[in-house]
Amino acid sequence: MASAHAKGFVNGISDTEFGKGASIRREDAAVILARIAGEKSSALSNFKDTYNISDYAKDAVKKLRNDGIIYGKLGNLFDPLGTASRAETAAMIHRFAS
Repeated sequence: MASAHAKGFVNGISDTEFGKGASIRREDAAVILARIAGEKSSALSNFKDTYNISDYAKDAVKKLRNDGIIYGKLGNLFDPLGTASRAETAAMIHRFAS
């Protein structure tokens, strides 16, 4: 984590706390992967709940959606504030690495 933090891929939840043991939100997982990829996308995502995605995460979600790394849930929802399950996170990392 120290190496990922030093490279700017991950941040803590405050200046003094990382959030060890806390769950990760779907939009935050997207932000981390997009930072590693180092690219941005200007295309719009087509999730029905795009308006719920935090401003800091919108470009990351757009990029990963357009690249086929993240998918929505039933009803074409991204559920940005929902917790990313281990299976969802593993699938995102697998698609990202492929």
